[in-house]
Amino acid sequence: MLENIQIFIGHIVSVLLVFHDKYHLSILRKKHILHKSVKVGRFSRFPGNGKVIIKENSYIGINCFIEAHPSGTIVTIGKNCALAHGIQIRTIAYDNLENKSRKKLGNVTIGDNVWIGSNVYIKGGITIGNGAKIGANAVILNDVPEGATAVGIPARNILKVN
Repeated sequence: MLENIQIFIGHIVSVLLVFHDKYHLSILRKKHILHKSVKVGRFSRFPGNGKVIIKENSYIGINCFIEAHPSGTIVTIGKNCALAHGIQIRTIAYDNLENKSRKKLGNVTIGDNVWIGSNVYIKGGITIGNGAKIGANAVILNDVPEGATAVGIPARNILKVN
């Protein structure tokens, strides 16, 4: 009897989570430009007044934070990209965290066919070229060229494919 109740509750929770995911994605599509084939993982959020543009066949993992702030800034993610869980992309950074002076604003552009490992941080003003790969836990402070592989804190290019 108890086992049947647990299975029933499990089904209800599954249905609610599926409903929540579809509702969440519909809200994101109203504010940002997401191709209909884009998949966004649970608990991912896109705060800010700017725009997030995600092109076809791209995947955003669970618990990602893509902030396009302030208004006028844009985060663009190309076609066929895979972003693992826990990624942070921000269009704003500060030189001095104590008094938040000298804001650095910049659009973030991620090319086509890019793979980004889990828990990567990408600061504003960065361009990641087509076919690039970013290793897990990397901190991207500089542009990553096309076809390169970047790893580390701060990230450095370890492989360039022609």
